[in-house]
Amino acid sequence: MLKKNIDVSDGLVNGACGTVVAIIQGKEHDDLPAAVHVEFEDVNVGKMQRLKAKRASERSTIIEVQEDQVTHAGGIRRQLPLCLSWAVTIHKCQGLTVERAVVSLKKIFAPGQAYVALSRLKTLSGLIIEEFKKSAIFCDNKIDMAMQSMSCFNFGKILSCDVNPLCTIALHNVQSLNAHILDIQAHKALMKADCICLTETWLDVGTKEEPQLPGHVFHHNPRGNCYDDSDPMFAALKQQQRGGVGMYFWYVCTTLMCRCYFQKSAILNVCILKYNMPNSYKIDMFRHKLLQVIFNLDKHAGRKLIMGDFNEDILVSSSIQKLLEQHGYTQHVRVGTTDKGTLIDHVYVKDTEDVIVEVTQTYYSFHEAILISLL
Repeated sequence: MLKKNIDVSDGLVNGACGTVVAIIQGKEHDDLPAAVHVEFEDVNVGKMQRLKAKRASERSTIIEVQEDQVTHAGGIRRQLPLCLSWAVTIHKCQGLTVERAVVSLKKIFAPGQAYVALSRLKTLSGLIIEEFKKSAIFCDNKIDMAMQSMSCFNFGKILSCDVNPLCTIALHNVQSLNAHILDIQAHKALMKADCICLTETWLDVGTKEEPQLPGHVFHHNPRGNCYDDSDPMFAALKQQQRGGVGMYFWYVCTTLMCRCYFQKSAILNVCILKYNMPNSYKIDMFRHKLLQVIFNLDKHAGRKLIMGDFNEDILVSSSIQKLLEQHGYTQHVRVGTTDKGTLIDHVYVKDTEDVIVEVTQTYYSFHEAILISLL
């Protein structure tokens, strides 16, 4: 077993197990070998290191002598950070995944230990249990009570609603599209939407490989393209990381005018505008820009939607909401949209009351998703 974190990014971490396949002797009077070649059980452990040096076998990774300062007086410890590991404690194997294991339940003394040990295996056929006893499998009462008090996960009432909307739009602060594209693809409610509008995509300017969803066309505007250099604040925001907005859609769509074509030949005109407002954006300047957008949208016929992460909790302050209400918009989100219960993701609708807005849960972002059904 490796006893030290050598390279966390390469999987060479404390607790990684393998088999010694070669020992490289050091200088004549050196008590320690120069290096040891180890074939780790997980083929991905040491993968990058294996590209750098000649090794004893195709799968072996070179572990060299490590030096650490162990006293304030300058004492140095030299060692090969390996130890025999015919068995490991349950604590030590947390986070590991193995093909086969013999698990002893004899000395279980804390809640959750049995779960940690038994869940290391990929398949039931690879598991052998020694000294099994039912009393070893138990949970913490406090955790059990907390689980009982939690509400059940659901995808929102919109999934079971009998209403057949003309168009469904999803809004979600995804907090890294690259990291969560598979989570979006697995989210049934989001994938049923005709248009998926995302904030905080965290895509950089010039991104070549855009994350794709089957059957969807993708347009995005990274943070660097959302600001110019006309104001020092804009110039600073332009250089910041993260941010950005994106849109997946099934049918013909543009940033301002979204034309959704359906099988029944019905055409629905919807003006959609998405916002991702940074905390550092001065509210007075934002209100001024928002007014310009409102006036431009009024030039277009059809229903109008202004939505996104406004970084203003309506439950505490509502200056943006009041401004939009003065110009005929109605805010339709009624419950918190984040893990902390804040309502900072807003949906403003104008020129229609035929709309259903639901908040649907996600497990991978600080923000919940919002489904907007236009009837």
